Amino acid sequence: AGRSMPFETVNELGADLPARGWVPLVYKAVIRDAGIAPVTVTGDSLATLQTYVGQARLVDQIEYHVKTMRRSEHAASWMRVLGLGFFGLTIAAVLIKIILWSTGRETLDWTFWLSLTAGVAPALAYILFAIRAQAEFEIVGQRSRRMIVRLKRVLLRLNRTRGAAVTSDALGTAILSAAEIMRHDAADWASIFDVKETEAG
Repeated sequence: AGRSMPFETVNELGADLPARGWVPLVYKAVIRDAGIAPVTVTGDSLATLQTYVGQARLVDQIEYHVKTMRRSEHAASWMRVLGLGFFGLTIAAVLIKIILWSTGRETLDWTFWLSLTAGVAPALAYILFAIRAQAEFEIVGQRSRRMIVRLKRVLLRLNRTRGAAVTSDALGTAILSAAEIMRHDAADWASIFDVKETEAG
């Protein structure tokens, strides 16, 4: 016979994601009124579920975070280098202008282009910094890196259990552990974007 998910886990869902606070109420109502349908769990069905959870869902999530980590870190690195380049260009333009002025070789054409560079380059550098800060590329990359480590631990624990050693309790614990990791990650991101000034409301 089947049994329901622990109510503590369902309650945590409502606490982590307030917008989904209705889920625990509906879930408990269904369990209370309809109950869990009786099923026969065989070794083959557990092995099939284990393969699906491990090789399909967990691997898919790990690959997603690997791609996200690489894209975010690449974007952050590229914008950081480009921003430093613009600041360096600003300093170079100012130094050249000072040298030309001190040696009496300053001309109108040189002054215009050096002044334009000294004014535009730092503005571009600040724009890149603002994009990096708003998009939070570094934070996204770090969070994905941590998620990869945590999900791989669950996958390793899942893969260690094979054949007759696979039980519904062990498999259920691994599934709940993976779901908890992903739920907490989603809840953390929800709390971050709730306080962003650029978000409506």
